[in-house]
Amino acid sequence: MEVYPANSQACTSMPFGPLMPNTKIGGVTLKPYIVSIVHDGMRFRFQDKTTDLRNHCRHINISNNAPIDDRSVLYYDCYWPKTDDKEGQNHILDFEAEDENRVVNRGQYYFNVPTAEMLSKFAAAPSIDDYSKVVAVTMNICIASVTALIVATLFAYYIALRVIRRYWCKDYKLAANEIPQPTKVLVIYSPANRLHAECVASFVTYLRTEYGFDVMYDGDISSTSHGDPYIWAEEAFRLASHVMFLVGPSEVNNHFSIYDKPIITAHKNVDVLLLSFIKASRVSRSPKEVLNVFFEHSTGQVPIETRHDKVFFLLKDWQKLISFLSKNLLPKRQIMRTEKGRCFLEDLTRAKKMLSVNSDDVIVKIFYLRALGIGPSLVQY
Repeated sequence: MEVYPANSQACTSMPFGPLMPNTKIGGVTLKPYIVSIVHDGMRFRFQDKTTDLRNHCRHINISNNAPIDDRSVLYYDCYWPKTDDKEGQNHILDFEAEDENRVVNRGQYYFNVPTAEMLSKFAAAPSIDDYSKVVAVTMNICIASVTALIVATLFAYYIALRVIRRYWCKDYKLAANEIPQPTKVLVIYSPANRLHAECVASFVTYLRTEYGFDVMYDGDISSTSHGDPYIWAEEAFRLASHVMFLVGPSEVNNHFSIYDKPIITAHKNVDVLLLSFIKASRVSRSPKEVLNVFFEHSTGQVPIETRHDKVFFLLKDWQKLISFLSKNLLPKRQIMRTEKGRCFLEDLTRAKKMLSVNSDDVIVKIFYLRALGIGPSLVQY
């Protein structure tokens, strides 16, 4: 063992490496200890925190041939186990262990050793004058009052939102019998299969007549004044709030028989043009509501432009699709969008006015007829 003189410069200048994890070599209570002793070199230094020249160092070397049990624990008593100073004592323990493979474990601990007077249970408490005077400002606010204030604020905020929504939002500007604007839906599909194209045309017609949706698809190009597919596609995409892609059959199912051959039309690649509009609108401030619709014969691929959007399978998701396109509109408002629906509501209103009679008047009339002997009588069993 190499012994350094106490309170020496040599102990102060003992070299230690940088700090690193040291949980594998032991721990420190009031004295350091080392478990699983596989090290051949261990160094300790106790040093006063206030002055470097007050220190105590030891460097321990263990022979590689020394038989040491794996369960052995090496303790090293602290050099300053107690102190007589009035303010106690603060010191630092540096320790380092190195094994035969030159693997170094480095650690450091900081000790604050109290005086015996501090630990004595009979120590006199300081006088009141010794404490620094701190003025604490307290707020005598009851917790219930704070809770009531928060609840009242939230309720006022809720009322304000309801008023703003009723008198400023468009959804509440509709009069009782005013017909809301129909949802503008742009339909995109591939006309590669004639049967699929005919299903699309029937689907569009049904949505227009029965639900009152403003549906736009490439079959409308021929009815425009210009007949230009690009102008129509640009205007339709700008007006539409919902863009619906109808997935068709796979290319394997296009046998090009007499009935399944492609539709010969001058408006080619309209679907490709509209899909490019979808891709360009992804970065806009007001993107479209894009959805994919599958029929029972839809086995084709979904284009990459709509691959991650909503999906509806018909006819299983029919009600969900109508609710999504209607923006969860009330049933009466939805029925009012079509001419047949308006006629139906008018018949219901007329029947309600004609057939609704005050129940008290009915009872009076029954008793009056009974008094005359011509009214209905009770049946006795």
